[in-house]
Amino acid sequence: MANIFKIKKYFTVTFYVLLCSITTVFAQELTDKQIGFDASRLSVSLKLKGLSDQNIETKIAVMRIIYKSQYLTMQNNKETIRLGLNSQKSARSVSRMAKTTYTIPETERAALIAFYNSTNGDNWYDHSGWDINDPNSDIESWYGVIVNEGHVVGLSLFYNGLTGSISNLSDLSYLTILDLTANDFSNSTIPENIASLTNLKTLNLSSCYFLGSVPNLSSLTGLQDLNLGGNNFNGEQIPIWLNNLQSLNNLYLNDASFSGSIPNLENLSSLINLNLGNNNFSASSIPSWINNFSNLQTLNLYNCNFTGSIPDLSNLNGLTNLSLTGNNFTGTIIPAWINNFTNLSSLDLSSCQFNGAVTDLSALTQLNFLLLGNNNFSTPMPLWFNDLTLLNFLDLSNCDFNGEMANLSSLTNLNYLNLGNNNFTNNTIPSWIFNLTNLNDLELNNCNITGVIPNQIGLLTTLQTLNLYDNNLEGILPSELASLDNLQTLWISNNKFRFVDLDPQYTLLKSKINNFFYQPQAKTDIQKAITAATGDSITLTMIEDNKYLPAADTFQWYKNGTSIPGAESKDYLISYLTSTNSGEYYCISKNTKIADLTLERNVINLNVNNCNAETGEIKQQTDQLCSLEKSNFSFETSSTNLSYIWFVLNSNGTTLETSSLNSTGLFSFSFPSPGTYLIKIIVTNKNTNCSNTLYKNVDVISCEVPTEEICTEKTLNLTFETQNTNLSYKWTLKDAAGAIVNEVTNTTGNYSFAFGTAGVYRINMTAKSQDGVCTNDFFKDITIVDCTPCNYCASFNLIKNEKYLVSGWVKEEDPNIPYLQVKNYSKSSIKISFTDTNGTDIGAPENFYPSGEIIDGWQRIVGEFTIPNNIDDLKLDLVNEYTTNGKTVYFDDIRILPTKGSMKSFVYDQKTQRLMAELDENNYATFYEYDFEGGLVRIKKETEKGVFTIQETRSGNSKINKKDND
Repeated sequence: MANIFKIKKYFTVTFYVLLCSITTVFAQELTDKQIGFDASRLSVSLKLKGLSDQNIETKIAVMRIIYKSQYLTMQNNKETIRLGLNSQKSARSVSRMAKTTYTIPETERAALIAFYNSTNGDNWYDHSGWDINDPNSDIESWYGVIVNEGHVVGLSLFYNGLTGSISNLSDLSYLTILDLTANDFSNSTIPENIASLTNLKTLNLSSCYFLGSVPNLSSLTGLQDLNLGGNNFNGEQIPIWLNNLQSLNNLYLNDASFSGSIPNLENLSSLINLNLGNNNFSASSIPSWINNFSNLQTLNLYNCNFTGSIPDLSNLNGLTNLSLTGNNFTGTIIPAWINNFTNLSSLDLSSCQFNGAVTDLSALTQLNFLLLGNNNFSTPMPLWFNDLTLLNFLDLSNCDFNGEMANLSSLTNLNYLNLGNNNFTNNTIPSWIFNLTNLNDLELNNCNITGVIPNQIGLLTTLQTLNLYDNNLEGILPSELASLDNLQTLWISNNKFRFVDLDPQYTLLKSKINNFFYQPQAKTDIQKAITAATGDSITLTMIEDNKYLPAADTFQWYKNGTSIPGAESKDYLISYLTSTNSGEYYCISKNTKIADLTLERNVINLNVNNCNAETGEIKQQTDQLCSLEKSNFSFETSSTNLSYIWFVLNSNGTTLETSSLNSTGLFSFSFPSPGTYLIKIIVTNKNTNCSNTLYKNVDVISCEVPTEEICTEKTLNLTFETQNTNLSYKWTLKDAAGAIVNEVTNTTGNYSFAFGTAGVYRINMTAKSQDGVCTNDFFKDITIVDCTPCNYCASFNLIKNEKYLVSGWVKEEDPNIPYLQVKNYSKSSIKISFTDTNGTDIGAPENFYPSGEIIDGWQRIVGEFTIPNNIDDLKLDLVNEYTTNGKTVYFDDIRILPTKGSMKSFVYDQKTQRLMAELDENNYATFYEYDFEGGLVRIKKETEKGVFTIQETRSGNSKINKKDND
């Protein structure tokens, strides 16, 4: 797993016997009970917070790692203390050159015997050596007891089946270690007499199911490690007396049913590891005093009921592990200061209510674990994830990513990858995934994946879990799946697989894979609406593409939910239709080998008309139907004197709209969401009173509404462009609440409006033909923002008395002599000035003028300045010293950065995501050019002497020459 969970092991010849025990503990596979982890309890807690079953599984896996890390840290520290005691003992023995025999006081022996009896010692998992009835029994041989110089200094009985209650241990006054982790004291409280054990350095009472309150332990001022997690303290507040324990290095209070506000614990400045996770605090936000714990390496504040924004924690630059998952933060994006934590190996910001673009975290190159799932980013998946090449665990599930999956082929160390439940488009399983040959767990459920499972899946030989459910996969399962010897879970349900696809590998996969989930599958074929006349014949078909197993697949047809006797073929023939044959038909298919899977055909709506069927067609007026926009339909027929009733049904058969009876044959409806819908119309001949029902399946997509942002002081001017003539236009402007702000009707197709108030608005334009028969609606969203300049919008804090660089590029143009190029620009500069808190200028302003060569009309400005000690505000002016001749001065790429720092900027093509240019730390550009196929053909570098081509491929030359010759 990740480096953060590795444990240092100390090997010393002098203490060989002692270390045998600890290395055995560290090497073994630890169970949940041994580390005090209650997965069932955590599962209930996460369900109450609304997490799905799959997300709960991910959280349990991560929490198990945290508990194991805490367990190993406590064990390591405990053994370090033991080593120290033995080291002192060994040194004394050597100095005396003789062995000293100690007799353990009877009071300590009696205290141990009382403890044995009160905790049902006879039923412990291991009570070897505890011969409590023999007064000569050697206490040093009692399991879990540590003795030093004639006194009991340690009692370590973690996960040993202790029950009952803890007796009075005050006579064990030399105790430095008390570890009772993962025993069951569910009917008792932590005894107050533990406060008398003032020599304690390690106290671990985690996952003991204690009830009640935490006794006052403020006297244990020498404690270095305190773990009270995994108990039930009945909604008590975290006690303020913890502030007395200023020697604490590790404090674990997680999963302990604490509530209320968190007291100020800023005195615990020596903390290295702090876990307050999974408590129901009432604090509105994370306490800001945590930022004072500059020694912190691990900070776990998961599921703490925090709200508000995340305070600045940038002072914790030694953090290696940070978990804030499961809180309800109101900040829209991940705070950028997290990039200061360059030592982070584990970062969990999942389920934090973040939205908007994902903050670039590519500076965190030491990350092994990254969890960002269950946030609403609603953007394409960024490419910078590829920079985190040490990642072992990446969870990006339920992030509402759209567009194509980003290529993560550089993350070859990944063991776990979860991209499930994202809104990816037009994706087959990407080929780059098969480069990740260390994957143990691959989660791609509900990703809109189509196509087949590629044969290259066999390259992922370490795969243990493969999750592909809720997609649109189809085709025969590749034989390579059965060759994955480590595969334990395969999930392919809710796809489009049929018996013919599963059959070749089914028996082998069932025998080799413990958890093989393949049912249910999506309905076959498409929903149909058929209208026929009395006396006609018709054949209804399941699996219209004939991909089935004739010898093994069975069929049964149903009408209106009732099985049809004898209709047991994939084709159902009705040779002579009557009105009684009208209804909803579907077919169920089963397989003799794959007995627990049932396939079902989508419904066929059959309408048999006793009259002569009216000929005609349901027409939609646009090729593309968009959700939340008005869609117009008409019924085209040569018959006359007809009346119509229109219906709209969703994919579940639920009627969403029923029109009133009309004679126009026109109908409009706004579909609530993307999907497949059924348009149904009942056409009645007024002369014969005969009716006919016709159907049309339509696909509705989500159409992005154009959005524009303008300033409050600007006037909005819109024009509707069309080749049609003789149209009238109705413009309606509404605010975010739907109230009409402005309404205009004209025939010009032009609209203007001056906004005075910032906010979100929607403009609805209805275009209508001259005869009023044809109308269409168009929408545009406008965001009005207050563009008043902000005087206090610093994006970073300047450090007083430090040196900084300002740089930029300038171009001077004379409109009277447009082609004149001077050798140096002398009338343009960047001016830097400072003011104090009273607004008084500090010293004289500094002007920095252009220097160096002029490159393509641009000359570089660069200068160094020092931040005054009493600065309150820095002002940057772009100066044009021309006052009479109308010369124009342009400035570009203005930067301020520390002299000892560096800065790079990158420009990417918005559509292709290709790198087009970058600015280096000296503000010079490098340009990248590509051919039509996306291949890099040329790199140009900007220098003091001009722009030069520094790399060019032959293929690029040949393609360009070919194009020029053509």
